[in-house]
Amino acid sequence: RYGGNGQRQHGIDIFPAVGGYSVFGQAKFVNQLNSTDVTAELSKTDSFPEPIGCYVIFTTANRHTSINHHQFHGTQHKRLDGSIFPVHVVYWGEISDISFIPQDVCKRIFPSAFQVARSALTPQQMADSIATLQNIVPSYFRSDFLDWLETWDFSCGYIPSVHYDAVDNLYIELDRVGWGMKGVNDFLYAQGRIDLSRALPAGDAFFYALTEFRDSIYNYIAFVRGQDGQGYVTLQGMDGRGATDFPKITEQWSMRARHLANMYREKILGQQIQ
Repeated sequence: RYGGNGQRQHGIDIFPAVGGYSVFGQAKFVNQLNSTDVTAELSKTDSFPEPIGCYVIFTTANRHTSINHHQFHGTQHKRLDGSIFPVHVVYWGEISDISFIPQDVCKRIFPSAFQVARSALTPQQMADSIATLQNIVPSYFRSDFLDWLETWDFSCGYIPSVHYDAVDNLYIELDRVGWGMKGVNDFLYAQGRIDLSRALPAGDAFFYALTEFRDSIYNYIAFVRGQDGQGYVTLQGMDGRGATDFPKITEQWSMRARHLANMYREKILGQQIQ
């Protein structure tokens, strides 16, 4: 992976680990991707300091006619320095063989598939897992949690601890359940953890989004008590960072909050996200 959270990545997520190759990539975990989105990503590469021989966008989105139209006529991007490279869009839903992905990477990306669903679930087992997921997850959050995710201005640099603590608590419970499924049986006796383990197969995408949101916040915050008497986690004073660094971090918060909200609506409430 090229760079990390809160850093300028010049439209590059993936770069070759072996020298001599100039194939670079961008991963887009989105529901929709059109030619305007692709153009925006390509424009970011103009500031990338290295030569690019080929650029690939990997996406979870479905095909879009605007991208098909461009690909029919051949897609290339010309950078400000005059260099040109071909552009390819690869759709995850159209990949039938993932054997090229190293086993350890698969285990890291799809942990539930290895910890719980070692064999394919029957339709009834998956239905039971979905029902458990949709029943248990709301119990971890306040009734206004989803509204908060979708409306909070994360650029302010602080977050109500009542919502962050709920996210962190579910993250910790997932970690304990994970250890329980690996054989540390004592972790499974706590109330709710058996149900949480049953929800893992159906909840993989939601729990991944929750973990990404939590991790984007965890490393940058301190707890404070606001003038309103409420607790908040805040960027202020952390790691000696200046105010100029805050927008990069809070942009990650906002982006991952939107994705978590979408996953909540789709996986927990059963709503269709456009």
